[in-house]
Amino acid sequence: MSRTPALRGCGILLLHVLILRPAAAAPPGPGECFNGGDPHAGCVPPECAAFTSCGANVTGCVSPSPDRTKCAVGIGKAFSKALASAIKCHEKQAGARFKGVPASVAGAIEETCELGPSGKSVREKLDAGIQRVAPLCESAQLSNAAAEADVLFRHPAPVPGLSLDALNAVAYCDSTAGAEFIEEMECAGGPTNGAPCEVNADCGPGGKCLHEDLGWVPRSKDGLKCADTLGNALAKLTDATIRCHGKMNAAFYAGKDFDVEACEEFDPVHHRSARERFNAVRDKTHATIACPACLDPGAWDDQAANSIGTIDGGNIIAFPCLIQ
Repeated sequence: MSRTPALRGCGILLLHVLILRPAAAAPPGPGECFNGGDPHAGCVPPECAAFTSCGANVTGCVSPSPDRTKCAVGIGKAFSKALASAIKCHEKQAGARFKGVPASVAGAIEETCELGPSGKSVREKLDAGIQRVAPLCESAQLSNAAAEADVLFRHPAPVPGLSLDALNAVAYCDSTAGAEFIEEMECAGGPTNGAPCEVNADCGPGGKCLHEDLGWVPRSKDGLKCADTLGNALAKLTDATIRCHGKMNAAFYAGKDFDVEACEEFDPVHHRSARERFNAVRDKTHATIACPACLDPGAWDDQAANSIGTIDGGNIIAFPCLIQ
């Protein structure tokens, strides 16, 4: 039986659409930039619009092999644990100072907690975690991880403000009249490194007199609890964001779609994104305790955005672009 003219017309139209409409492009594959850009040009410019899914703000490239993936995931876990543990060190310091423990005593406890030498300090565990996956890693992954560890724990120039000690002021930010610094001034570098000081001249050539651990002693129990809760919430947000990147890499390596924004920022189905869980903690905290003005809901939002942005920008540490 012959087709009617109408059916023949529909068939011609359908064929025409299939020929003219391009097939959906695949997500970035092994060795390609997460943001869809050109790895030979530093992943610039980002080309996410060309793909069904990709990480518009995520640096680095999809792992080229299973071993490099395991290395990247291991490095991510090591840094995530280190951040959470370092925050606990600072919580102990702030809590001790709130109870009246002298700054020098509380500071020494915090320093040992972070750096040792005990074999169980945050930095020592971080280094051990990286070494466990080292046989699976590209040299760039290991050098990147070592440099980032120094940024977080050793305050190198020109970015000492990115150290975890400097970022302590994010949570312990209440500097209202009468507030005390969490830590005394001490020499950074120079012949009297680590000694108490008042001015740079006290530290000798090459030394600077500064607060290594920034921030102020909380003014109330609520202020202490709010700051501690923010720190823990940011640690969980960071861990969840790092996990999102690992899931994205696994999906892209297998040629599958993955909506990293839904994982990080807004999950329209389950509402369990990293940011939504953070927001739930924010809302519960402000509904139950009196936070200082510097830790109002807007400040929490700013720190959440900064944390996700930092992890997106630092993704290249574990997932470098290994140009062949």
